[in-house]
Amino acid sequence: MKTGAVILAGGKSRRMGGTCKADLIIGDRSIFERIRQELDFFDEIIISSNDTEKYEKYGRVMTDIYKNCGPAGGIYTALENCEADALFVTACDMPFIRSETIKGLFGLLGDCDGTAVKNGERIEPLFAVYRKSTAAHFGNCIESGIYSMNRILDGLNMNYVSAAEIGAEAHEFTNINTPEDYERITEAEYENKP
Repeated sequence: MKTGAVILAGGKSRRMGGTCKADLIIGDRSIFERIRQELDFFDEIIISSNDTEKYEKYGRVMTDIYKNCGPAGGIYTALENCEADALFVTACDMPFIRSETIKGLFGLLGDCDGTAVKNGERIEPLFAVYRKSTAAHFGNCIESGIYSMNRILDGLNMNYVSAAEIGAEAHEFTNINTPEDYERITEAEYENKP
C-alpha cells in the first residue's frame, strides 16, 4: 500500500489574531517544520494551503476544490488528487506528533475506511488515516452542506483506537488555537529542557 500525508495549513487562524499557526516557533523550529520532519517516511506529502510559494519546497501544495468548508475541503481535495492509497491527516497546529504513532495508526487500518484516535468520547478527526476511496463520501457530504468532521465520519467504516493502542501520549494530540495555548506550550517546553 502506498501511503501519504496531508498537512492542513489553510486555516484563517482567527483565534490567533490572524498569526499563521504553522509559523510559530517551538524550541528551534516552526510548528510546520516539526510536523514535516515527522512525516519524512511517507511516499507522498501534500500541503493543503492557498500559499503555494511558501510551501512548495515541502511537498505538493493543493488549494481546496470546495472553498470555505473547513478541514473537510482540504481533506477531500487531497484524497481526490493524491497518488497514495491512504493518507494520514494532520493539522498544522499539532507540534508534538510522532512518526511512530502515525505508523501505528496505519497498522490498525485493516479493511476499514479509516482509523482515528478516540480519547474518551473525543474523536481526533485531524489525527487520522483515510483511504483514498473515501474521497467520494467527503465530496458528497460537502455538496450536501455537511462540513462537520464528526458527521462526515459517521458515514464511514472507521476503526477508532485509543492512544494506548498505538503507544501515543496525550501531549501528541495537543493543538495550538490561541496565544494563551502557545504561551503555555512554549513555557512548558522551556521548563522541560535539561
